[in-house]
Amino acid sequence: MAADANPCLSALQSAMNMAIATITLTAVLDLLSIRTIRELFAKQANGRRVYLEGVAYNVINHILLGLPIYMITAVILCRKDGDDEQYTIHSPMRILIIIILHSIGYYQLHKAMHTRPGWYKFHAFHHRYKEFIPPSASNAVSPVDYVASYLLPFFPGTALTRPTTLELQTAINIVSVLSLLDHTPAMERLGDYLEPLCFVSARSHRVHHTAVTRNYAAPIWNLDWIDDRMKAWRDDWISYFTSCESA
Repeated sequence: MAADANPCLSALQSAMNMAIATITLTAVLDLLSIRTIRELFAKQANGRRVYLEGVAYNVINHILLGLPIYMITAVILCRKDGDDEQYTIHSPMRILIIIILHSIGYYQLHKAMHTRPGWYKFHAFHHRYKEFIPPSASNAVSPVDYVASYLLPFFPGTALTRPTTLELQTAINIVSVLSLLDHTPAMERLGDYLEPLCFVSARSHRVHHTAVTRNYAAPIWNLDWIDDRMKAWRDDWISYFTSCESA
């Protein structure tokens, strides 16, 4: 951003560009997944209505919610010193921290939507996509779910790192694109390559849509996989020390 630029207007322009780009990419991926959408219409009860409501949620969430919340975040939390239209040697670390903390926050809030009494009603619409899941399902969530699970997890990393607007946009775009790919049927064949490396795949996320109480992580690191292995290692150590004490 130029030094004399109005930060609010610059943030508004950036937010609008990201919203339009995300909606456009979603439309393109939906067109490439037209077979899944046709099956949704033909084989799922009220499938056409679910799809159209989901598209409406995409627009509402990206434009009416994402746009003003990004503006506020960028103006208040992003650093103003230097040229924020260029990457620096510190950019990769700031971007990575924002993405990692977002993944952890999303995992905890998403899991809470399923396990805390009364919370699931805010997340229920997303699970109206069960067997036939188009890319637009990625952001087809209620406004409460979108703000709580999708947007709020960006705040800790942004407040901690104080990124430039370019760095924040990069982190947001990475999360957004990968979330769309996690809901893209053509990506499911990559599951065998991603899951052993503790990454979320479209295949593992499909399991969440059908089983509901499994595979809460998205869109990058498979925190369910990591959590399970940490618990297994903890149990192994407890068992080992218990056996040593009783020997």
